[in-house]
Amino acid sequence: MGQLRSSLGKLYDLDGSILIIGLDHGSNTSLHLAEHLADYPGKRYVQESSAVLLDGVRQWITYPSPDLMQDADFSVIGDAYETAHGIVCHTAGMCQGL
Repeated sequence: MGQLRSSLGKLYDLDGSILIIGLDHGSNTSLHLAEHLADYPGKRYVQESSAVLLDGVRQWITYPSPDLMQDADFSVIGDAYETAHGIVCHTAGMCQGL
């Protein structure tokens, strides 16, 4: 996977896990990585732009990016994942955690 140069990409490369404390999947933006990696019929791309450092020089570039779902879908997807994998929510102090 090594092309994902982000902390979340590194976590994926190391087969790591995410501990969610004090929020639900509706706010779990790590699910965008799954969207990025998934290959499915009808997957659409949009052109996005951002400033990046290339060879030490700040440049504005445009690149294709998956047309990401709305975060509102994340609650349904996260709940289905928990059910499919037997993940149980626990309490840590006064917060719920997954």
